[in-house]
Amino acid sequence: MRGLLWSRHQAGDMELPPRLSQKLARRELLAEAWNKQLWQTLLEVQGRLEAIGVETVAAKGVVAESRWYDRLGERPADDVDFMLAPKDLPRSAEIIRLLDPDHEMADLYARLMQREWIQSVDLHVDPGVWVDIHTDIMKVEVTTRQRQTVWDRSVLVPAPNGEGRVRALDPETSLIQLLLHLNKDRFSRLLGFVDVLRIIQRESLDWDFIDKFLNVEGFDTHAYLALEVVKQELSVDIPVPQRPKGWRSRAWRALWHPRVRLNGDIGLNRRHRRQFWMPFLARGRAREAFGPWRRRAIPPMDLMTIHHPEGKGSYLRRLVSSRRHKALDRRRTIRRLKQSGR
Repeated sequence: MRGLLWSRHQAGDMELPPRLSQKLARRELLAEAWNKQLWQTLLEVQGRLEAIGVETVAAKGVVAESRWYDRLGERPADDVDFMLAPKDLPRSAEIIRLLDPDHEMADLYARLMQREWIQSVDLHVDPGVWVDIHTDIMKVEVTTRQRQTVWDRSVLVPAPNGEGRVRALDPETSLIQLLLHLNKDRFSRLLGFVDVLRIIQRESLDWDFIDKFLNVEGFDTHAYLALEVVKQELSVDIPVPQRPKGWRSRAWRALWHPRVRLNGDIGLNRRHRRQFWMPFLARGRAREAFGPWRRRAIPPMDLMTIHHPEGKGSYLRRLVSSRRHKALDRRRTIRRLKQSGR
């Protein structure tokens, strides 16, 4: 929330101690420079892919900042996110090699993406800059049924300072994605709440389309209850078209109880498995949900290579050893975050 805090201070709406003000000012300069770098990478990657006839849609990050925030650097971003056009999915290996020539598993990732066993790949494109290439921008374990609709509704968004345009998710699909990702992230960070509020406040949304899209996907409970959480936590008046009821709603409220919200990085690390329940609570998706669940519990060798590269020996020994080390790392991270007050 650093960027929004600084904006309030600059506007005269909030007084800050001089020492904190100086610290924020330095960080804002770094944030602005970093987001400029992300924009440069985004435009370069888009241009390189267009040169070979590959089309993409950008999402989140600096693109969201340019549309729903007031200045460069106001919204923090870590990387750049693209979704491939559905027609370009068969070219995944070519795309990975183009953007990251040193990638050692381009063919394996491409094969798994086409099988829909994984939904994205992270590529190290520029020094210190990562680009996430998604085949499914919703990334909720099961495949989005309306990926072509997501693509067809995309819009062109101008880059800062008139440096070009990028194709991005339309406001309605952006809101749906952000609401579902609040679920995935266990409502850990306040910035996700602000993203949702900004879209609702600054766009004239087609709620009929949103409702239809969510009903087809079966994720209406997740989205509308997430919207209700944003309304409650921020104490704002925003529309909640539906108030889901029934066993799905009760199960959702138990899994995403208020005590799991707004715990920052600790919440992200402590309750990472809750997102795996999302497709089981979606209407008509339970059978599909068993596939990803089974592959996580007993990963095929191709997935083992990606998710559990550490360790030696038999399949079982590698799996147990890798999971043990990851659990220990997660506990160390949580302990460190608690000690630092984060």
